[in-house]
Amino acid sequence: MIHKRLFKTLSLISLLLVLSKGAGAQLTRKFVNYDFRNNVELRIQFRDDSLFNGSLVFMKKQGNVVDKKTDFSGSREPGSLQVRFSKKPPSLNENLRWSMRSWQIINVDRVDTIRVVFLEREPGTKKWKEAEHEFIESFE
Repeated sequence: MIHKRLFKTLSLISLLLVLSKGAGAQLTRKFVNYDFRNNVELRIQFRDDSLFNGSLVFMKKQGNVVDKKTDFSGSREPGSLQVRFSKKPPSLNENLRWSMRSWQIINVDRVDTIRVVFLEREPGTKKWKEAEHEFIESFE
């Protein structure tokens, strides 16, 4: 009985190792920001090399349902990500737009965080300025 369980466990571990190493192993990580009208997630698949693919996902606040999704890709350097969207990303609200600046990877309280620079319109002057927002790694 114990041998069968041990064999099944070792078989499962072996299968997972083979799958993780096959075809350029990828690590998918999710970073979230709940400060906007919709919950916003950055889902990033890091490859063995310095390249990555990902999705910008807008989740409805109610029901955890995907509202909008835009793909992106890019390259990583120590501490930063150079991101290219496949199409124009949806705006987070009427006064906040995505910028072309690189995303910074920082560590806040031992949790990886992506800091993104946006263009934000000031309500009084209607002028655009840079504003930073952080997406915190989620382990859900």
